[in-house]
Amino acid sequence: MPRHAKNKQGAERLLRTIGSVGGQQAMNEAKGSLSARADVLPPGDPILREKHRLLQKGPLVLALSGIVPPQFAADLERGLAEMIAQRDVEPAVQTLRSRYALLK
Repeated sequence: MPRHAKNKQGAERLLRTIGSVGGQQAMNEAKGSLSARADVLPPGDPILREKHRLLQKGPLVLALSGIVPPQFAADLERGLAEMIAQRDVEPAVQTLRSRYALLK
């Protein structure tokens, strides 16, 4: 629920609509994305259908994109890529240490 919503009933209706199966289908079709809901089938794109199939098959994990600032996520992504390329954990550790302040 949006904080300090002036129209609480309207905000609740909006959230119910966006979160519904129909709302998720419409948004996914427009954005070319997958739904956060497991019971919503993906748009006709074969790549999205394959991603949906894999998501249904494997364990789900939390994405950082919704819980950390964009700059932190981007920097951490680079640090993780360096870690993999160098086969050394230090780039990721340094990124976490140097960007920790962005989490406050």
